[in-house]
Amino acid sequence: MKTSLACIIICIAALIFGKRQQSRIVELEQRIATTEVPFRLERPSPDDTGADYRSKYRQREATLSAEEVFETVLTLVKKRSVTIGPQVVMENREAFQAMLKLDLAGQKELIRLIATSNDPRLFDGRDTLQKCEQINVCLCAMADRHPEVALDYLRNCGERIGKFYQNWDISGPMISYTIRRLCEQDPAAGLNELVTQAGKSDSESGFHATDILAKVAESESELALETIPRLPVGSRVEPLRRILEKTDSDEECTRRFQNLRNGLRADPAALETAFSTLLGNVSKRNQSWRKTAAWIESLNLSNEEKLRAAKGLRGLGERGVDGHPEPTQWLADYLPPSKERSFILWFNVRHGMWGAMDPQAAEAFLRKNSIDEEEMKRLESEGFLRPY
Repeated sequence: MKTSLACIIICIAALIFGKRQQSRIVELEQRIATTEVPFRLERPSPDDTGADYRSKYRQREATLSAEEVFETVLTLVKKRSVTIGPQVVMENREAFQAMLKLDLAGQKELIRLIATSNDPRLFDGRDTLQKCEQINVCLCAMADRHPEVALDYLRNCGERIGKFYQNWDISGPMISYTIRRLCEQDPAAGLNELVTQAGKSDSESGFHATDILAKVAESESELALETIPRLPVGSRVEPLRRILEKTDSDEECTRRFQNLRNGLRADPAALETAFSTLLGNVSKRNQSWRKTAAWIESLNLSNEEKLRAAKGLRGLGERGVDGHPEPTQWLADYLPPSKERSFILWFNVRHGMWGAMDPQAAEAFLRKNSIDEEEMKRLESEGFLRPY
């Protein structure tokens, strides 16, 4: 009896002790779950405060170091003709892709490593063009996300890169590329930099504002046109022609000319280009010369502006190819007395169909307008009002 009672007491004690141990195990498992640390935990830097640490960890894990990319570049450099300008990307695709994996600080460090390297694959005596090529590849990668920094490097290349880069005088095409990339990200900021650069560059520098403005005008035409009067006088004509020839309607032609009028008032060549280009645009849509003449009249040009626009107006009389004198007679009434007026009337009579089909009426018209035949021939020989 005593033995049976002892066994019962032992079993009860075992059950109670087992339940307590099970509860302790569950408690420990919960505490471990709340304090477990990832295997590859890194201490966040002060810059990471408030950020998603795990995403930053993954980003760092995928980013190469400048030293790693530099070693990759050295293995890819080949002895061949050096490419200068943004086309270096096509010749150095693997290096470019590696450089894109660097953050801005890494790209800056890579430029320093290339610039100061004495490795024979990059530096042969005094020949530093291989260095210049690889630096340009890195600048193209930098311009992908930070074009304003790349532009600063190019404008201050002697200090930022090295005198060897500055001495080759190869920054013009790279500056064009970098400003174009900046225009893609921030058109207003990019065009401000374009105006600044246009004031510094000459025609031989490799910097061409026209292509950049024409590209911006595809999406921001008004912003591009507003920029043109801010350019140096010699840089305005070609971008004006490129942008205005794509104007869609007569109403838009009118609006654009009126907007440009004040900004180009002191630049006869640019104003004449704007007028001639828009007039040609209107003429293509209007087969009737009368509609084109009505558009011209709607501009309310002053006599001074009419004379500045004479080169474009000259073509209106040539629309009378069927021998009708009306376009030339309209010009006689529209233009103020001047050598421009006399030359246009004489040229249309002598080189148009009217003079051949009705010579008597044409001669009478010239006499009525007191046109000096010899003077007009002299002006023609000098290229007066000659089209582009």
